[in-house]
Amino acid sequence: MRKKRTICVDLDGTLTKTDTLLENILVFLREYPFKWYLLFFWLSKGRSFFKAKLAETCSLSAIPLPYDPRVLRFVEDMRAKGNHLVLCTAANERIAKHVNAQLNLFDEILASTDGINLKGSHKAKALIERYGYKSFDYVGNSYADMKVWQAAERAFIANAPRGLVETAQKNARVEAILSTRPSYFKLLMRALRVHQWSKNLLVFVPMFLAHRLSWTIFTQAMLAFVAMCFTASSVYILNDLLDISSDRLNKEKKKRPFASGELSILHGVLLIP
Repeated sequence: MRKKRTICVDLDGTLTKTDTLLENILVFLREYPFKWYLLFFWLSKGRSFFKAKLAETCSLSAIPLPYDPRVLRFVEDMRAKGNHLVLCTAANERIAKHVNAQLNLFDEILASTDGINLKGSHKAKALIERYGYKSFDYVGNSYADMKVWQAAERAFIANAPRGLVETAQKNARVEAILSTRPSYFKLLMRALRVHQWSKNLLVFVPMFLAHRLSWTIFTQAMLAFVAMCFTASSVYILNDLLDISSDRLNKEKKKRPFASGELSILHGVLLIP
């Protein structure tokens, strides 16, 4: 008779390509824009408290999450084989329960509460206490998961950078790489809408029509071109971040870098300035 395995699956960046904490922050800022200061107050009380208050204040139920189809198929296959599936995440337990209500795939949920942030060594310790050292498999995606992979019998990797994959292979028993990250450069070019920059070449037209082809004027025109391109891209990114939930309901727009979860929301926020 085949042994029943315990398979623990991470949520953010693994089962779903996005970070539910960042998604929750976006929802909060959209619904309560004049209460932004509460984010800093909650964060001052610790990450676990911060996550709990966000999950309590605003729900992600209205936002379809971009699940990784390859990881989802793996989980479905493991469930079909009768394994014990655990959603083990640093996200708040409200978020984890919402995800399981959507997917109905997990037998058990281990998540952060307002008292503990279930990440890294805390997650490894919780799993060892519950199932035993080397008595569970773990699917993760980040450097914070390294301690968990080392404690697991088998490690499965999803959406991880190449450097992490190499490190994990040296320090844990990597059974399979379920999915890989696409080229960051290509995603960035799509998010910036570089193909739209061609319109801004019109700033050079007056220089040629006026027959004033000096180096000084060319330099000024080039600066204007760059400024217009970056300004336009900044607005594109801001718009994509604000429209994530509606874009995911659209057949074509859901493939955009932020809506699909391929490009981090945090990267978008940092790119805007």
